[in-house]
Amino acid sequence: MVSKAIARYKVGLDAHVDAILTQLLEEATFDSTPNWFRVRVPSELAHERLDNLIEVLSVPGPVASQIGTIYRFPGSTYHALWKHYGLAARKWQEPPTNVLAA
Repeated sequence: MVSKAIARYKVGLDAHVDAILTQLLEEATFDSTPNWFRVRVPSELAHERLDNLIEVLSVPGPVASQIGTIYRFPGSTYHALWKHYGLAARKWQEPPTNVLAA
C-alpha cells in the first residue's frame, strides 16, 4: 500500500512540475542576443528537472544571467523543450524598442 501511495504521489508531482515548466517556457522572453530566450527557473526542483531533461535531449544547457533566477537558453534548447512538451516552436523576434524614446 505504501509503494502504491508513493507511486501515485510521484505521478501527481511529476505532472505538477511538468505543468509549471510548461508555464515557465510560455512566459519566457526574448533575449537581446538573437535566438536566445530568458526563462525564469524559480525553484531547485524545476532547475533539476530541466537539467535532467536537457541531458536526455542532448542539447546545450542554459547560461545563468545576472538577474536572480533568470537563465538564458539557446534557441535550440528552448525549442527542444517546447517540442518535448508538445508546444509549437516560437521564432525569435526583435525585442520591442522603447516607444517613448522616439
